[in-house]
Amino acid sequence: MKMTSPGSRLNSNSRLARLALAGATSTLFLVAAGCSSSTTASTTTQQPASTGAQHISLVASTPATTTEVFSAKPGSVTVSFAVPSNVPHGLQVESPSGAVVGQIAAFENGTKSVTVSVTTGSYTIWCLTNGQKASIAHARINVQ
Repeated sequence: MKMTSPGSRLNSNSRLARLALAGATSTLFLVAAGCSSSTTASTTTQQPASTGAQHISLVASTPATTTEVFSAKPGSVTVSFAVPSNVPHGLQVESPSGAVVGQIAAFENGTKSVTVSVTTGSYTIWCLTNGQKASIAHARINVQ
């Protein structure tokens, strides 16, 4: 049996309390930051040779100042969107003419996907928070 003095237990407990407070503060920051102006993208593009499938993965995060750009071939592109928080986010894919060709309704804590048919041109992916588009596009898909 390991013996500890009351002072060392207090220090251990205060360290735990500080860690818990830091975690709570970080969580509040993430919730407040949300996607109010845009989101950053954590992305991967996969094009398996056997199926010709095209896939883009995006993650809702803190506001961004740039737009991720991807290349794709005409056909189908699946866009996966992860929301790792309790702040609802949605996603909208617009064609070169501005028409909505794919959408994911706002959701929390999870991942959803939408598959869109694309032809030559530039498609824009917008993050939606409270039904409103972000001020900066989340991503762009250049189809050639």
